[in-house]
Amino acid sequence: MMSRHGLLNVIRWMSRGRHPSTPVEARFSQTVVTDLMTNNPVVAAPDMTLSHIVNQVFLSRWVSFLPVVEDGLILGTLDSQIFAGIDREHWGSMTANDVFVVPDWNRLLGADTCLTSVLDLIDRTGQRKFLVAEDRHLLGVLTMADLNRYWVQTRLHSQGDALH
Repeated sequence: MMSRHGLLNVIRWMSRGRHPSTPVEARFSQTVVTDLMTNNPVVAAPDMTLSHIVNQVFLSRWVSFLPVVEDGLILGTLDSQIFAGIDREHWGSMTANDVFVVPDWNRLLGADTCLTSVLDLIDRTGQRKFLVAEDRHLLGVLTMADLNRYWVQTRLHSQGDALH
């Protein structure tokens, strides 16, 4: 797998608006969010207890970021870091609704958002996890893990083409 440093260099490169000079760079410039986002992500309902979220979602599904959704509409997000500041003894009585973070609605990604725009946003803000939505209806999530997986697949594909 590639280093995080390598992906961050690509992010910086793309955010400067340079023209692609390699097949990998060209592929990144032609990619949209739906090409690599996680579809139908695991979500939390606002009435789920923190105990349930930690034990039945975060730990069993190996995720650390959850959209909080009600009737298909995004209410906010939960990140595993939120739980560090809450005593475990309260996890059984507190719900997602008590602690979710309302997202910056201007940073929701549309399904057709170009990957270069996402890379620019990461470079400017440091944000690493994104909600993909249409009119606040959740379509998917995009994380650095998705970007890293895509980067590796693109590099492998490019290397395979070079061998032929």
